[in-house]
Amino acid sequence: MLDKKITVVDLFRYFECTLSADKRFEVEEWISKSYENKKLFEDYYKLFLVISCLRFKNKSVIEKALKKVNRKIRRQKNDNV
Repeated sequence: MLDKKITVVDLFRYFECTLSADKRFEVEEWISKSYENKKLFEDYYKLFLVISCLRFKNKSVIEKALKKVNRKIRRQKNDNV
């Protein structure tokens, strides 16, 4: 269970390397306090990785769709000229 000092947001920022040095130290201390904390940290890290992969996948799908739309727009412009 996360304590009042360490939140899920803190863990995700830790994974993204956007925490301050002081807060990063607090997270690392929290991890070292118990096996339960370490296990929870690892579980949240796995979740972070899955979310990151989904973001990447969704981004590439969106980029492909945008390219397809842009090609159609260019074709229509060329057909109208």
